[in-house]
Amino acid sequence: MTKISQALGQEFVWEDCGVHIFDALKTYGKDNSSLAVLGDEIANYVSACEKTIIPFSKNEDNKTQFLSEASACVISLRITTDEAKPFVIDDNKLFMETKPNYWNSYLSEFSTGNLEKILGAGDAIPLITRKNIDKAKQTIAGVMQKISKDFGSDVAFEDNTQEIFDELKSYGRSEDQLYKMGDELVSYFQQIQKELTPFCKDADNLSQLQGEMSASVIGVKVGTSFEKPLALEDGKLFLQTKPNYWSSYLSEFTGANLEKILGLSDPIPLITRKNLAKSKKAIATSMEKINKAYGQELAWADNDQETYDALITYGKSKEDLYTLGDQILSYVKQAEKEMIAFCKDADNLEALQEELSGAQIGVKVVSEHEKPWGHEGGQLWMYTKPNYWNSYLNEFTASKLESIL
Repeated sequence: MTKISQALGQEFVWEDCGVHIFDALKTYGKDNSSLAVLGDEIANYVSACEKTIIPFSKNEDNKTQFLSEASACVISLRITTDEAKPFVIDDNKLFMETKPNYWNSYLSEFSTGNLEKILGAGDAIPLITRKNIDKAKQTIAGVMQKISKDFGSDVAFEDNTQEIFDELKSYGRSEDQLYKMGDELVSYFQQIQKELTPFCKDADNLSQLQGEMSASVIGVKVGTSFEKPLALEDGKLFLQTKPNYWSSYLSEFTGANLEKILGLSDPIPLITRKNLAKSKKAIATSMEKINKAYGQELAWADNDQETYDALITYGKSKEDLYTLGDQILSYVKQAEKEMIAFCKDADNLEALQEELSGAQIGVKVVSEHEKPWGHEGGQLWMYTKPNYWNSYLNEFTASKLESIL
């Protein structure tokens, strides 16, 4: 006990438990001959406690928490037939617990880790979890430095660990399941850092993210109502998870899913703008083929905003229009196929050239139309109703084009 007291910086005493131990073991069935060395066996427990307390006390957080809870400065040993924990704080005393059938066995259970697990149970966050979180914060700080480099300015970590702990506890997670909550939290930041590195190499992505993540803060939120893995709130980026998904489905936190939440208040969201931009090259290639057959320069109508607005007004979701560029390209491809065939007939070609003074072709979303093709203002249009969008493309045929000329 002298070494234990020195390690703790405070005098601790061993509370005599010999009679209690003797009676408990006799009741269990031990005979007098087996109990002749009871004192030596109790000494084994004291030695095990000493081997635990000395390294345990080298950590100041451990020592401070232990002294505040074992304030009676008493250590003892007791036998229980209930579910036994290696260490228990009771009446401000530290007890080593064992079952009678485990007597003088499993002494390795009286470890630093198991002592740490019982401390701070009445605190907002228990000691073992707090320490794991504190250690994790150092790792997260290193991850945030990498994110800051990709982002182009300092990005901070939203420290809402108490909120996360409380949400997970409310859901039904035990304190034992949350011992390594800090390590689990690290995995969320490592995942988003891995995704942000390639994401931020795209200038459009980076510019949009910098504008919307104005607070330069990233955090994790736990809640039962989240529908999307990522969200922007008050200029902060949050990785959102339901409590039953905690530390799972990390692969949902991707650059692709981040792209989907950016520019939502813009006339056209980022993901749709990028898809439109990507489709322009393929559209230009198709228009070159159309122009070769037509013999004059035609351009594809730049009415993307008008098309987007018409489809949203009709009831298409923003998710439906993530690939709007690809959808428009389908119309271009159909026009290419049919116009090349149409222009092979000299009479067709001459009639079309007479009608198209505007040198433009495009697709237009309208509420009503009689024919799939139409020309107005010297421009050729492929008309579609919003509920027919990206469907019935085979209606745009050379023969139907001929019928309007």
